[in-house]
Amino acid sequence: MASRLPLGLRAVGVLFAAGMFASGTSSIVLSLDRANINAVWWRLNSEAGLELRSLGMYGVILMLGVCAACAVACVGLVHRHRWGYYTALVMLAVNVVSDVVNALWRGDLRTLVGVPIGLALLVYLRRESIRTVFRER
Repeated sequence: MASRLPLGLRAVGVLFAAGMFASGTSSIVLSLDRANINAVWWRLNSEAGLELRSLGMYGVILMLGVCAACAVACVGLVHRHRWGYYTALVMLAVNVVSDVVNALWRGDLRTLVGVPIGLALLVYLRRESIRTVFRER
């Protein structure tokens, strides 16, 4: 079924699969709470690691929720289900809003790099030719 998908939708599906892997791995690392594993995994974004660890078990639950949502979006997109399409739209919109909020509230301008990427993905998914893929099922 994936072979009938436009290349762009396959790429978005891969993006959500990567998000599923990253958030799932993060939840495992958070639940293990071993200093050597945490140090290696959070090297790219040590602030996120500190903040998620400060949440304790809620951080693990949060990352498991992100993992599950990415899995739903990935599977739904690849199998051309409307619920996967809408999950992807909501996740991308939430990500864009959270990037803007992080930039304004925390002053972390690095998060703004995700805004044009998220907006471009939203525009792509809202194209008529892409919406049609999920209507034809």
